[in-house]
Amino acid sequence: MDFIDEQTLLNPETLQQTSEFALEKPCICFHLSLRARIFGFLCTFTFGGVFLILCIPLLGTLLVAPSVFGIFYSMGLILLFSSMLFLYGPKQQFLKLFSSPLRCISFFVCIIATIFTFFCVFKFRYILFILLSILLQLGASMCYGFSLLPFSQSLTERCFKKQSTN
Repeated sequence: MDFIDEQTLLNPETLQQTSEFALEKPCICFHLSLRARIFGFLCTFTFGGVFLILCIPLLGTLLVAPSVFGIFYSMGLILLFSSMLFLYGPKQQFLKLFSSPLRCISFFVCIIATIFTFFCVFKFRYILFILLSILLQLGASMCYGFSLLPFSQSLTERCFKKQSTN
């Protein structure tokens, strides 16, 4: 994992190119540095993803206790969606939502997958559909979240190129 280090994530030249992101404050109530905002996003997003992944073993208890699954799934969603607030505030996210087709599509796929998952959990209880919906939602959320970071696309390409050459 030597290709993901602090120098790669917070390279001064890369941050210089993305001055809009570096200077923009996500919300009036957040007085965080750029490093703290990125760290908060990564931590909150990771914890949300972990909660969603922890929902997969709970699918076995879905027929007996759907509320346990619902609590873990809801916590994962709340953490996942609130992680985006570290990058941009709600107003700025709404304005940026329609500036990129990838961001717009991934946002709506995530919302539709969320509704479909809750519908399957409480109405039909089809475990395969719930699992596919969670995976689709996690992928769409990752795509949306990383589309907000200006330098994340080049970082993701670099990670996949290094992994494919190994």
